[in-house]
Amino acid sequence: MWEARLVRALRQSNADQDSEALALAGRLVSLVDPAGVAEGRYVVDARDAKGVQVGDRNVQVNRF
Repeated sequence: MWEARLVRALRQSNADQDSEALALAGRLVSLVDPAGVAEGRYVVDARDAKGVQVGDRNVQVNRF
């Protein structure tokens, strides 16, 4: 219920361009999942990628 509202608010505020907001988000993730951070779970580079999913338990169908 809240995810869509949060995503919309973050996009409207340009939080993805705010270095302080990004640093705080990174700190939050490191507090919530330190093991995942240590193993590089949240480092994703999808530049020039096509048909990419990030996360667990996803289902993807590609039709080219």
